[in-house]
Amino acid sequence: MKICFFIGAMSRGGAERQLVYVASGLVNKGHDVILLTLKSGNEYLDLLDSRVDVYCLEVKNFFDAVKKTNTFFKKNNPDVVINFLYHASIIGRLLGKYNKIKTITSHRNSSLGSYSRNFIFRHTAYLDNKTLTNVKASEKKMHPAWGAPKLIYIPNMYIRNIDKSNEQIILDNDTKTFNWCFIGRLEKQKNLPNLIRALKMVNEKSGKKNRLFILGEGSDKAELDSLVSQLNLEKSVFFEGFTRDTLKYLKISNAFILPSLWEGMPNALIEAMDAAIPVIATPVGVNSEIIQDGLNGFLTDNTSANAIAEKMYHVINLPEDKLIEVGVEARKSVEQKFSPDIILSQWEKVLIEN
Repeated sequence: MKICFFIGAMSRGGAERQLVYVASGLVNKGHDVILLTLKSGNEYLDLLDSRVDVYCLEVKNFFDAVKKTNTFFKKNNPDVVINFLYHASIIGRLLGKYNKIKTITSHRNSSLGSYSRNFIFRHTAYLDNKTLTNVKASEKKMHPAWGAPKLIYIPNMYIRNIDKSNEQIILDNDTKTFNWCFIGRLEKQKNLPNLIRALKMVNEKSGKKNRLFILGEGSDKAELDSLVSQLNLEKSVFFEGFTRDTLKYLKISNAFILPSLWEGMPNALIEAMDAAIPVIATPVGVNSEIIQDGLNGFLTDNTSANAIAEKMYHVINLPEDKLIEVGVEARKSVEQKFSPDIILSQWEKVLIEN
């Protein structure tokens, strides 16, 4: 089967990484796979199977995108187009229908961030042959309109991060310090101001030292720097920038925390669970679907600073054997639900079925 994955650009994000995993996996299953982007970008392409041909249209605007994409579809004549993210999904749906190509859209979040985008996405879903989601809860907010079929749930694939680096992070010998780790973009969605405020509360309430490593980049960096300074947390919060070598930070962390306002299925959360450390997450997106509070992780009551601080305080006061037990259960959850073989079989089923 000739499969065309279609996305706006290969930028830094969870959807892009999942596209690479699935595309590479389908090549290994014997499919002919190509990757088409609207604009340039090369994040994660080094992880892409070399047998996947990559094309970039370098579009200037929406109309240029429609024209060039239509020309590409007619010339390459794929059996199926798989759309990722908003702009490619809208264009791919329209042109897939126009060119009578089977079209599948993979929706990657519980929301697209605005009412207008959610509305347009829902009301063009009828153009798809199938619409996928990696979050079961998406059906409530993102259910397709106008009689389109229901969303089909396929979770993210997880490929274990193999530590190839000899570099280690050397910390002081203060065993009383509790190390936290966050991995993700420094954007509104991730709710980092409330995490930083929560850390301040926990420091004051517990009387213990807490250290927070923030891994990622984004437009909120200056605002977060200012907040850290305002709360006198310069010795507690460390901005480490973007790195793919996240495992070395997870190894030195006592727990991982994801305070998001909304989510799809965050790769960082799955990676932390696979590292067998306790995780705390807000009850958004897929978080409450895969975390059983107190068993394989911890869920806050809501996304407020108070709720985050309450759960952080609870975790730092648990005995060490309980933290180890939760981490072990977290890793088991990943192995049982998100392995490549399990996820690829679900993708192939969707592709083969009419």
